Amino acid sequence: MKAWQLIDQYDLQLVQRTETTDFSTQVKVKTTKAMLSKDDVTIYNGNDKTFYPLILGKSAVGIVVEAEENIYGLEKNMRVYLDPISNCKKCYSCTIGQPKDCSNFQIAGINSEGFMKDFVVIPFESVYQLPKSVSDDEALFIDYISLAISVIDKLQIQKGEHVVIIGGNVVGNIIAQLIIYYQAVPIIIDDNEAFLDVAKRSGIYYTLSADGKTEREVSELTGGRMASKVVYVTSCGLNTEIAIKVSRANATVAFVGFNYSNIRVTFTQAMQKQLRFHCITNGYGNAESSINIIANHAINLKNFELMKATFSTVPKVFAEADELLKKQQDVNNYVVDMMV
Repeated sequence: MKAWQLIDQYDLQLVQRTETTDFSTQVKVKTTKAMLSKDDVTIYNGNDKTFYPLILGKSAVGIVVEAEENIYGLEKNMRVYLDPISNCKKCYSCTIGQPKDCSNFQIAGINSEGFMKDFVVIPFESVYQLPKSVSDDEALFIDYISLAISVIDKLQIQKGEHVVIIGGNVVGNIIAQLIIYYQAVPIIIDDNEAFLDVAKRSGIYYTLSADGKTEREVSELTGGRMASKVVYVTSCGLNTEIAIKVSRANATVAFVGFNYSNIRVTFTQAMQKQLRFHCITNGYGNAESSINIIANHAINLKNFELMKATFSTVPKVFAEADELLKKQQDVNNYVVDMMV
């Protein structure tokens, strides 16, 4: 097996090793495509050595090459999505049969081995067959959609209510589209005009620039009530005070994202408004629902620009993306062809 492993900060190396497979519980998958995102780059240039060495890559699809017969219906040559999230099976919640409340989720490419490798040995319960109506590129967004489903569930979003989303990147955009699917009304706020343009083309009607007029504009859109549900996307880079200011008294604010380093919140106004907070970092248990959402064309993924890369050019892509972040420029998602 060949894999790109992060040995230390900025130290990405090609490694080779042999893996055994227990076919009573695992399947072997040939990785065909993986996604390289801004979240991966922030791990690459970070200084948290807790999980080094680490194989990166959180989203991937592939082809089953070896599987025991009659195991979850998985068969050789089946096209599948690899779910990056698993519960730890050791904490209190897991031992009492409540894995959704796991206190130590294992997430591929973040705190456990990722998918930036040519073959993956993975538990069969983490493998999902992809229908023909879901392309490989679309399947790489399943993790984003799963996260958005967790937001909908946790906030208990109701038909017709306004939901403010701070951050118009891919995460915020998909959450907004799913809110529309559930017949509520999203309001996206960002200081990136390109993100707001993509949001408009994705069918999101209310898009606001993050400036001195934001609070007043939210008040106007909500009839003076402000928002009872607010989502702050942790990778957006905007001041968290915006989320507090656009919230009404007793509102619920969710901090959402795969990466959440350097988030700061001032609680003075939050205490005055008696706000409730949720932290949502993954979409555990939602992969199958996400596949159905894509298959039914419930959200539009075509407006997200995907750059192309190959397995051999992964180090170059990381280095270039890191330079963009240093210049405070945004990083597009890359689809990595793992066969080249």
